[in-house]
Amino acid sequence: MQLNFATPQLNMRLLSKDDFALFALLYGDEKTMRKICAPFDAEQLTKTFELALTRTHDQHYRYWMWVIEHQGKAIGLQSLGIRKATDNDADIGIMLLQQAHGKPFAMDATIGLVSFGFKHLNFRRIYAEFDHKNLATKRITKRLNFTYESTQDTDNNKQTAQNSLTCYLEAEKWHF
Repeated sequence: MQLNFATPQLNMRLLSKDDFALFALLYGDEKTMRKICAPFDAEQLTKTFELALTRTHDQHYRYWMWVIEHQGKAIGLQSLGIRKATDNDADIGIMLLQQAHGKPFAMDATIGLVSFGFKHLNFRRIYAEFDHKNLATKRITKRLNFTYESTQDTDNNKQTAQNSLTCYLEAEKWHF
């Protein structure tokens, strides 16, 4: 199966061993990681990159990481991976270099990846989980009509404060 794909603006190709510098720029950058977790140190970068590379190219895993390219230049990474070992739902993630922020790349890459995930990888649902302060991701998920999971506390029937939001798209309702 061909796992590289494109949108009108962007090309997505599977992560390769030559992409460590891009990976380190994103995962090691304090500003990029501020709403995810602490930036990775050198050892974490190496271990996490090797894990992502192995899982991307090992058919036993249902996990892929793509390099997002615009006009031949890498501008970010995005991933899609099985949510649980027993179901057909996936988690999506995207990170862009600072110079790619404020442009329509995140929306375009997300539409492309969701479409690819539903059409070619046969996922039933695709989930996004993100920090509630990440307004850019919130805008994208709202524009794409993600369904937000309830923040209702079922035991006390009241709203609860959350630091992260979880939402999803369903293949049968995807229309982009």
